[in-house]
Amino acid sequence: MQDYNYVWGQCFEITLELSCCKYPPEDQLQQFWEDNRLAMLEYMKQVHLGVKGQVLDVSGNPISDAVVQVEGRANICPYRTNQYGEYYRLLLPGEYTFIVTVPEIGSITRTLQIKNNSSSFSAQKHDFIFMNISTAGSMDISNTIPDVLCASPTNEKYICDDAADLHASLFFFLFEFVICTLLK
Repeated sequence: MQDYNYVWGQCFEITLELSCCKYPPEDQLQQFWEDNRLAMLEYMKQVHLGVKGQVLDVSGNPISDAVVQVEGRANICPYRTNQYGEYYRLLLPGEYTFIVTVPEIGSITRTLQIKNNSSSFSAQKHDFIFMNISTAGSMDISNTIPDVLCASPTNEKYICDDAADLHASLFFFLFEFVICTLLK
């Protein structure tokens, strides 16, 4: 399921296999935890690499369904902002050119220098502001954005939805839940 979710749902999932034994004895679980705790915590910090922010209009209102692309990093289904205009791109430190597009409105292109912020537990923040539009009032720009059709592995066509909404807090909660369950 991981490869499918990564490609089609833009979700990041992993499986950690710590033993050749599928069901290790309960008395070994504490030692597995002790042997791998620091490595797991360091790995979890890596979810904070990259950049996050919002796509906003000139009045500071969020723009949903804006496409956030990184030049040279093609996605089968484009990353789209959520209802709050939020985006998140997991990227290694370096220089990247972002192209943010609101279909039928326009695009913004910016080059950003991404730093390693994993130790601060926060991705670098950068908001993209469209100066030539306002979504204030009843204007709903999501109706002006054409659906992006994607091919599934079975060549079925479906409409891509916002799956780039990666929340580290959910990851930490799930990790804590799994560990606490294992250690009971």
